[in-house]
Amino acid sequence: MEPPKSILVVDDEAEMLETCRKILARKGYSVGVASDGETALERLRSDPFDLMIADLRMPGMDGMTLLR
Repeated sequence: MEPPKSILVVDDEAEMLETCRKILARKGYSVGVASDGETALERLRSDPFDLMIADLRMPGMDGMTLLR
C-alpha cells in the first residue's frame, strides 16, 4: 500500500489554514501547515511534500516569492 500523498498548506489566516487542513486530512492526505513563508521554507527543507498550496497574499514573503 502506498503512503498518503503529503501536502503543505501555507496561509496567514488561521481559520483558512485549519479548514484546508481538515478537508485534506479527511480525504486521506498527510497535511503539514505553515502560517507564513519563512516557516514554509523551513518545513520544505526538512520534510518532503508532494504538493504545496500557498496563499498569494501574505505579510512578509508572499506566495509567489515562496514558490520561486
